[in-house]
Amino acid sequence: MSKIKLNYFYTYLLIIPYVTVIAYFYIYRRDNFFIKIRSSNQLLLILILLGITFVEILIWKSFFEDYKFLNFDIENTDGQFKTTALVTVLAAIAAVFGWIFTSRVQIINTIRSHSVQVLMNSRNSTAYIAKVDIATKIRRNLGKDQNVESKDKVQLTREKFNSLEDEEKSAVTYLLNFLEFVAIGIRHNNLDEELVKSSFKSILKANYNLFQPVIEYLREIDSPKIYNQLEILHKRWEENKEPECINCKQGIDDEVQNRKKHKFNNLRNITLTILTGSGWLIMIAIMRLIEKLTKYSTEEDLLCDNCKTLKK
Repeated sequence: MSKIKLNYFYTYLLIIPYVTVIAYFYIYRRDNFFIKIRSSNQLLLILILLGITFVEILIWKSFFEDYKFLNFDIENTDGQFKTTALVTVLAAIAAVFGWIFTSRVQIINTIRSHSVQVLMNSRNSTAYIAKVDIATKIRRNLGKDQNVESKDKVQLTREKFNSLEDEEKSAVTYLLNFLEFVAIGIRHNNLDEELVKSSFKSILKANYNLFQPVIEYLREIDSPKIYNQLEILHKRWEENKEPECINCKQGIDDEVQNRKKHKFNNLRNITLTILTGSGWLIMIAIMRLIEKLTKYSTEEDLLCDNCKTLKK
């Protein structure tokens, strides 16, 4: 094999990691729910690409010094000593890598701190507590009147809403506006979704189910787009599936409807693995390891109900 052909082959090997990383982020990390791309994901992508560049330069210098890339070589000659320039480039990459890593950690911590602050303000707000108390009384009264089996089926109809006192109507719209604010904050990446979901999922679900007829009524008399963000977030949290049980490996939630999607993902992964050699599988393994090391979860959270019962 001639040196020119080897150059093309090595160039292909250089490009594979970048294509693999970008494809992974586009397929697995892209989320159209968010109106703005999450800064943490953007910085993570840049970090990985910089790391690949750093490693490839080291490999180039160590084993393939006599080869060129885009007509640029790093081999020292009598007139040029390129090692110093190469070390400078590596130092610059390392410095930028450290700066981006620190920025990413700061962004994540800032968003989480802001989310905690919003949650604490809502809990300590006298206005919020007063409105919640009124809404709770409305729910209890409706439960007695409607006599339904499940609390989730209790709903405030438009007729009942119109018959409420002004203070009670104000409490309903206050809660809906607050939940809409939370949904907008999550979609714009100003609030941490996982943190807010842990605290607000049951509250959002209960209030959305209770006031859904009121939402439809207000859309008719005010605006058809009112509380759209709240509805989108509710559907997202309801459709998300939980992870598998760590003991029996069965889905904690029903995943029969996702089998076609899994088959498509497997076919796509096989295709990308063929195109990139083993790079695609290696990249998936690395990213899964990163997520496992950086995401906290207790063992009890990953057990299905049957395994929890057996464990006790």
